Amino acid sequence: MKSGNDTKLLVPRLVEAQGAEGDKHALKAALLVDDDPLMLEFLRIALDKAGWVTFSAETVADAKNILHAHPEIMVIISDIQMPSETGFDLVNWLHEARRDDRHAEVILATGEVNSDALIAALRYRVFDFLRKPFDMRNLVAAAERAYRTAFARRDRFQRLAAMDLALEQVRKERMHYQDQLRQTEARFEDTHARLTYVGQTMAGIVSHELRTPLIPIIGLAQVLENADALSAGEIRDFAAEIRRAGESLANIVDNALNFIDIDRQVRTQPHDLIDLAELARDIVTELAPQTGAKRVTVTVACMARLKVRGPRFLLRSALRSLMDNAVKASPDGGTVSMAARIDERVTIDIRDRGPGLCDHVRGNLGAPFMNGDNSDTRIWPGIGLGIASALRIVEACGGSLEVVATGVETGTVMRITLPVPDLHPPGG
Repeated sequence: MKSGNDTKLLVPRLVEAQGAEGDKHALKAALLVDDDPLMLEFLRIALDKAGWVTFSAETVADAKNILHAHPEIMVIISDIQMPSETGFDLVNWLHEARRDDRHAEVILATGEVNSDALIAALRYRVFDFLRKPFDMRNLVAAAERAYRTAFARRDRFQRLAAMDLALEQVRKERMHYQDQLRQTEARFEDTHARLTYVGQTMAGIVSHELRTPLIPIIGLAQVLENADALSAGEIRDFAAEIRRAGESLANIVDNALNFIDIDRQVRTQPHDLIDLAELARDIVTELAPQTGAKRVTVTVACMARLKVRGPRFLLRSALRSLMDNAVKASPDGGTVSMAARIDERVTIDIRDRGPGLCDHVRGNLGAPFMNGDNSDTRIWPGIGLGIASALRIVEACGGSLEVVATGVETGTVMRITLPVPDLHPPGG
């Protein structure tokens, strides 16, 4: 049987209320267990007057069911001798089945007290032991003490659980940061190796490219300086050779400066709507001397009216660098193709039929001063900024550049992807 106060469902959580001593405590709920209905009613009335919410059970089995349904119960007042199971059976079940977050203190009441009962109460860690008949004030006082003890134990459990949760979170965060640190260290080692390689490569390439035009400049200048008599034609020829060598040096410097300045140029130059087929035809015409010398055939397959948006000069420079590399890589009489299409993005494939990229170039794609042949006897001119510049230009325009195929049998396919342009941008 239950009291009139327990007809409302109790929410199984701690509800803050001001206790008699000003401490924050949970709702005070007690379970009364006795096979005598009159005793249950007597206990209920006494605790109700003291501000408690009570539940009643006439058997240990009923008591267990109530405790399962109402974890907010912190105090149990139980008779010892009952049919089927005793109050000690209930205490033993509580120790074995209930977690600390549902801890409840037990007060046993009985009409007969003997040494065996007292020893059993100590063994089962019963909170208090009352002998019937008892004064109601003593009962309420014992219940209040048991409640404070149970509340403190639950509160301690919750604090420890919160600490465990916080420690677990700290452990996970530490593992996360350790993993990030390992990844950063790996990236650092990879970057350091790349920078070391690039530095060594740059020194070799730049020194080679700078020495090549300096030789005729210095040599012919010495001839002009020391020659007693030169014909006007010889002087003109020497001057023209010095001019060409000087222009080659200026071109090297310009390429290096342009590479450094790409990001600013992308931001400051106007982004035009560019006809891709027209741009490709202009590049093919510009490369005619190189393709003619090697008898390389260049084909362009571009969807009609396919357009891209970006800085015209820079995108032209990126495409020209990749086309020029493809022509250089192609054997005499070979073919170079450029194919452009549009689906989710604009895709441009540039294919040659050369021997493919070596591992160090593919593994360091986009690194400046990277050349397929870094030896002093190499036949490819340039300081290895073509692919690096093209990559930075394309990425600055919201695109990507990658090698999708390379090998002796397939040649090399470089793929550019760019965003599909807005044909009518705001303010355009």
